[in-house]
Amino acid sequence: INAEYMGDGVESSYDVIIIDSSDPVGPASGLFGEAFYKKVRRALKPGGIVCNQAENMWLHLDLIVEMQGFLREVGFPSVEYAYVDIPSYPNGSIGFFLCADKSCRVPARKVDDETQQLLRYYDNEVHSSMFVLPRFVRCRLAAAAEASPGQ
Repeated sequence: INAEYMGDGVESSYDVIIIDSSDPVGPASGLFGEAFYKKVRRALKPGGIVCNQAENMWLHLDLIVEMQGFLREVGFPSVEYAYVDIPSYPNGSIGFFLCADKSCRVPARKVDDETQQLLRYYDNEVHSSMFVLPRFVRCRLAAAAEASPGQ
């Protein structure tokens, strides 16, 4: 999604917004700020979901904590960090935030058996496991959330 496209006039237009941006320094820096996510929140239909690239927990935990803060600040009731293993990424994984009206930890619908036979990686168990974070990450995110209870 283009930062300029998410103008002030776009409202309640999208069920899902996926933001697969590059790193938060340089040309994509506008996709990592509170101002952009206010527009994203406004563009999302009630019950919609935002999924955005959120770096690597092993390398960028400070940035992840900062992102959690402003995502909560713009009004997403549920802001959850998850990650997947991607061997070609630095340190072998990439994280993302799922932001919605309710938790995304449990799949909204079960993958049917026919479709499941076509998938090599994803299933309901893998979906839920993406939210199981190492203790140091859970503690850091929880502490940041408790420090800003008004969000």
